[in-house]
Parts: sequence; C-alpha cells; structure tokens
Amino acid sequence: QILVFKDMGLVSQVFDETSLGSLRGHIAVGHARYSTTGASVWENAQPTFRATAHGSIALGHNGNLVNTVELAELVAQQASVAHGR
Repeated sequence: QILVFKDMGLVSQVFDETSLGSLRGHIAVGHARYSTTGASVWENAQPTFRATAHGSIALGHNGNLVNTVELAELVAQQASVAHGR
C-alpha cells in the first residue's frame, strides 16, 4: 500500500510532530522542490501517484518530464509482461 502525504509550502509548514507520528510503515520517500516550470499548484506537487490495474506507482523526480505519455505506456507494457499478458 502506498500512502501519499503532500502539500504546498515549506517542509516545516507541511509536517509537524502529529502528522509525522501518524505515518506508518518501513519505507518513506521525501521530496522538496521549488517549481521552475508549470503551475505551482497542489496537483503538480510530488510525489506523483497513479493507481493501475497491476499496482500503484509513486514518482518523485528533480527536473521536468517531457515524455509522460510515453513513460505511462512503458509502465503499462511492463506491468502486462510481469503479469503474463
């Protein structure tokens, strides 16, 4: 299971002891980035998350993705191969 907890602002504005204490699990990914392109809106905050028929994926990156359609197709193809389809 993947839980995405994200918001806009400084790390100290998004997380406090209570919110950090409520997170459970044994793996975490943190990401903080100043937006250089695109709109500074919640939908563009990272990590980007997508549920698929074969599982879920969360992606955090430092840069601009210009080939998101191709990447989504590649992930779908790899999931199909992994599941014998």
